[in-house]
Amino acid sequence: MWEGANRVDLMAVYCPPSQLERCQKDCLVDGISVAVLRDQAGPGRIVPISDVHPLQRCRHFLAGAAVAVEADMKGDSLEAFYNRFGVAPMGTPWGPMGTPWGPMGTPWGPVGTP
Repeated sequence: MWEGANRVDLMAVYCPPSQLERCQKDCLVDGISVAVLRDQAGPGRIVPISDVHPLQRCRHFLAGAAVAVEADMKGDSLEAFYNRFGVAPMGTPWGPMGTPWGPMGTPWGPVGTP
């Protein structure tokens, strides 16, 4: 699971040591924790977890597949950020937010939240 620039091995953290040896294969994709920012002009914008957008603000998860690093990928987009670590965030048939309405009902969060 990616939390910003840090990859956390959830199996090593939460799995009992006696069961850990049974997990011999890596997953095909990693999870990516992201924060969703409101955007009054349109759908919410997803950004990596960071000091500015801490894990407590995580409202959505994406899948990320291992890829060869593209040395020339510049910018501050989510794709450019994770490309530097050899990970490509994966969208869905409805786009990067996962559903036509974003996470939990609206482009910016649960229905009824300010």
